[in-house]
Amino acid sequence: MCVKREKSSESCLLNEPDDVKGSGRAYGIGLMLPRAGKEGAGFRLTVLGFLLGVLVGWLPAFKAGAFATTEEDFAKLPPFCKARASGPESATYKLWEQRLGPNFLHVHHYCSGLDWVNKAHSTLDRRKSREWLETALGGFQYMEDQCSSPETFVLMPEILTNKARVLVELGRMPEAAQYFEKALRMNPRYVPAYRSLSDLYLRAKQKEAARQLLDYGIKVNPGNKTLEQLLRRVNQGQ
Repeated sequence: MCVKREKSSESCLLNEPDDVKGSGRAYGIGLMLPRAGKEGAGFRLTVLGFLLGVLVGWLPAFKAGAFATTEEDFAKLPPFCKARASGPESATYKLWEQRLGPNFLHVHHYCSGLDWVNKAHSTLDRRKSREWLETALGGFQYMEDQCSSPETFVLMPEILTNKARVLVELGRMPEAAQYFEKALRMNPRYVPAYRSLSDLYLRAKQKEAARQLLDYGIKVNPGNKTLEQLLRRVNQGQ
């Protein structure tokens, strides 16, 4: 079983960046970004690579290889990533295994995905950046597929939100919408998803939709300063 997750407004494990990007339908109020046709064929997993990854849980996700090979790389990732790379005999590995439960065995796929996102953001080569973002999706997808009870896994709303952000960067808005909605359905108090989704509403010039979304987020997160500040900015037209 996955470790039980408390319904919290922020990830208990990872600090969220301020420059969050996202999209989707607001859980509970039925808002949806307009869908102007299909956005490409959608992400397709490499079947052979996926099956090998399933059969051998220790293999890194897809092209990932040994992720985060330097201290600088690890500094950009959540602390459990370095613990996962330290090996099952280390004290930090055992600590995070206890916190995250059996799914900690697979968490290097999520870490690999985050590492590929960091790499994509560090290059000016647009072709490479897009390729690395696509690779990152493989790590996130692996976590979805391997968690036996994703609705109770503490990291799952965070994983889905980060996957949606990557989809936004790739221009795949309808898919991103589905993943933001799924994250909020798992945890309606997950603030980062509200931040990302309201940002995309504003980019799509749907100010009223953003306002309603943030109103709803504040109702389920009373007193949350982040959402209150975002709502003030929307009301002030910023």
